[in-house]
Amino acid sequence: MSFLLQNHVFSQSIDSTVSQYNRNDSIAHTIICINLEEVKKFIGDKKNPDFFDIGNVVWFLTNLTSIPPKSYYSKNAQNINIEDYEKWQLWYELNKGNVYWDDKKNQILIRKSVKSYVPFNRQ
Repeated sequence: MSFLLQNHVFSQSIDSTVSQYNRNDSIAHTIICINLEEVKKFIGDKKNPDFFDIGNVVWFLTNLTSIPPKSYYSKNAQNINIEDYEKWQLWYELNKGNVYWDDKKNQILIRKSVKSYVPFNRQ
């Protein structure tokens, strides 16, 4: 089964890698949730001067999810909207089990396991 998201088809045949939960994984989840919350607040009040860092938030979420906002090509983070937020939020919900914190690299990483596919020989 697959679904369409911003002209990309994401296959649901990608399985989460089963691994032992690391107590530091909450660091990764906290960072992602803080960034998502900042986008949500920004959309609700774009004139608030507290959002001087929204460009970095958009950059982080775009790099994490590989889903650029609609305003990506205009290079204006001020144009993000609720659709952008919903796409990033959906990505997080679908990938929550694959996101973890790497203590050695001091960064968020994503586990990914893809079922192999070998095409039939066409001879």
